[in-house]
Amino acid sequence: MPSCTTTAAAVSADVCVRFARITSRARIGDRYGFASLPSPASSSPLGDMCTVSAAAAVIVVLLLAAVGVVLYKKRKSENDSILSSLNGGKTTRGLSASNPRQHRRGNAGGDGDMYDEATVMESKVEGRVGADAGLVIPPVPELGAVESHEIAIGNLAQEIHAMSHDEYYAFAVEYANLEDGNEFSREAAKRDECRCKNRYANILAYDYTRVRLAQLPGDQFSDYVNANYVSGWQQPAAYIATQGPIPGTFTDFWRMVWEENCGVIVMVTKETEMGKRKCDKYWPDQGQPLQCGTLEVLYRDYDDSDESLCIRRMELRSSIFNESREVVQYQVKSWPDQGVPENGGQFLQLVHQVREETQAAMGRGQNGPVVTHCSAGIGRTGTFIAVDTTLRRLLAAGNIDLMSTVNHMRQERVGSVQTIAQYRFCYDAIQQYVAINGIQAPPTGASASDELSDAELNSLETLAGYDDGMTDAKLLEQLQLIINQ
Repeated sequence: MPSCTTTAAAVSADVCVRFARITSRARIGDRYGFASLPSPASSSPLGDMCTVSAAAAVIVVLLLAAVGVVLYKKRKSENDSILSSLNGGKTTRGLSASNPRQHRRGNAGGDGDMYDEATVMESKVEGRVGADAGLVIPPVPELGAVESHEIAIGNLAQEIHAMSHDEYYAFAVEYANLEDGNEFSREAAKRDECRCKNRYANILAYDYTRVRLAQLPGDQFSDYVNANYVSGWQQPAAYIATQGPIPGTFTDFWRMVWEENCGVIVMVTKETEMGKRKCDKYWPDQGQPLQCGTLEVLYRDYDDSDESLCIRRMELRSSIFNESREVVQYQVKSWPDQGVPENGGQFLQLVHQVREETQAAMGRGQNGPVVTHCSAGIGRTGTFIAVDTTLRRLLAAGNIDLMSTVNHMRQERVGSVQTIAQYRFCYDAIQQYVAINGIQAPPTGASASDELSDAELNSLETLAGYDDGMTDAKLLEQLQLIINQ
């Protein structure tokens, strides 16, 4: 809901009162957004040239065209420079899950199949910095709404039971229709200077949502780390999905934790599984601090009393800022690669613990994303994020849409939720959560986006004052007049 304080500062207290009256009456903050109001018509930049002779008109048009091209290039260069500096400063974090784009079928040939040469060249930005410098990065594909499968709480058990028939055929069909991510470019991750920072050659960070580190002096490619922002329920960049660090990226990993102000790490892998290295040990032992550039990671307390879960409390200290922060890592040790957790109840307990730890971190001023990784940072990582996000939606809106959730996740981190078994586990975990907690459907008409609390309604009614019976249309008309003054 828009802040009345901000609105009043922008247009006047009268605007705020009228907007509050509309909002109070409608019980939803964005039903009558300012964007829906008509905007003043713009005037044409060209004057009347009817009196100019034919020869002179041709010359004038050519001159105007030349000037227009010069101004366009100048403005484009300025805009690109601004966008570049914003990206370098990490002002924009990834794509919002509210921006729907649909998977395009029949384009299995690779990343470049979606773009023609003109589109690619038009998107080149001369002012890019860091690992983006000099790259031709295609624009974000404008796709339609993602496929979805919304299920209300009251129908959850019945729906999942029906999908389980015929050897879980319905799960397989739904999984096969998920976004595959081939539309999204990964140009920075493919650079020779960045390839060595990727644990797996085929699991690369999208250009649009990748986490950009502060560029170190003399190292153009020091801003690259194989990590992407992933949105949560009504929260952009709620998570960072990343690979298990390799020795050459320990410093990058801890720089990311520091720069993003993260307080919680979820590690859903063991260091070695089936004789294969899945993640390298990037945390310190007792009495053996880990030095990562200007950052030092120190042991504080490790609890490995549970054979399936280890909780490590560490101190992350910056010599530049002379500041220390607590970082807590939850390592799940009973979840096999490309598989599912052995115990659904323990998994749900982990989700609960991470939420509580995140709240504690926010109390310390660490409000950054939850850093989540497995080995590649897509399968088990995606499953954890998908379940947590879907449960938050369930509690807030009274329904789930796992298909839409995973589709949006795959537009931010390639291949999130890697197998059909993991996708089906998401449904099973959600159903188990409902059964354990006895969650009931919310009252009819209630939803996460349009139902205001009693306190919010009282505040709005107080601000709106006496309702003189003026229609919403009339209020909006007067509001527009005030804005145009």
